[in-house]
Amino acid sequence: MFSFVLVLHAPGLAAAERIVSINQCADELLLNIVPHERLKSVTHFVKDPQVSWDAEQARGIPGNSGRAEEVLSYGPDVVFAGNFSARSTVSLLRSVGVKVVELDHPESIEDVLRLIRVVGSETGYLAQAERLIQELAVPGPAEMPVIVAAVYQPNGFTTGKQSLIDDVLTIAGVTNVAARRGLASYAHYPMELLIADVPDLLILDPQVHSGPSLAHEMLKHPALRTVYRDSLRVEIPPQAWACGTHHVFAAIELIRTAAMRIGASNG
Repeated sequence: MFSFVLVLHAPGLAAAERIVSINQCADELLLNIVPHERLKSVTHFVKDPQVSWDAEQARGIPGNSGRAEEVLSYGPDVVFAGNFSARSTVSLLRSVGVKVVELDHPESIEDVLRLIRVVGSETGYLAQAERLIQELAVPGPAEMPVIVAAVYQPNGFTTGKQSLIDDVLTIAGVTNVAARRGLASYAHYPMELLIADVPDLLILDPQVHSGPSLAHEMLKHPALRTVYRDSLRVEIPPQAWACGTHHVFAAIELIRTAAMRIGASNG
């Protein structure tokens, strides 16, 4: 994981002294860009290692549930929120003059890099943000035969075109079967179609090994075990790409490594 402690800020910009986040994805970026003493509160989600790889970094920073009264108690200079943060909280904070920066959900790796720069710029730590970006060099194209991959998630959903996951698959050197079928960024993918498509690589959620749930049961369906008995599977932890932060580069590496193994075995 990444952790930088250099206290550098962009020339001409005053570094924010009191920063609060009410969005887990913003938490993850802030924890890797801003000196931790500037972070007065982050969400409870980022403090859970089952949800975020930055839980250890968030230890000791007060958690919040995204309520306006909690946020205001820290006297923030700036509050970071997301597209799906409580609208009542965002509106109330702005009505009393608090600066709120809303981060959208990225749809590409370029969007991820842009958001890193936004966080650096809005906090006055742009040099820190650029340092993080330098550590995240986008890998060049891998020379391998065409590998078709399917992302199969709980409740039988997948991710298609115009999405961050589709961009991740492309950069990793594989073809997204859902995008090839013209499916949207988040779409239902019936198991019958998955079996008919027979992708070379099946990308699953490792929560299939967690406690029982109906949503995950279909990932254990006998048909999948039979059809993909000889196919390579790879599990991508949700912490890697649920937020679309710098951690998504770990997903690229996992998928690329799996695809290269398939290419080698087929060659």
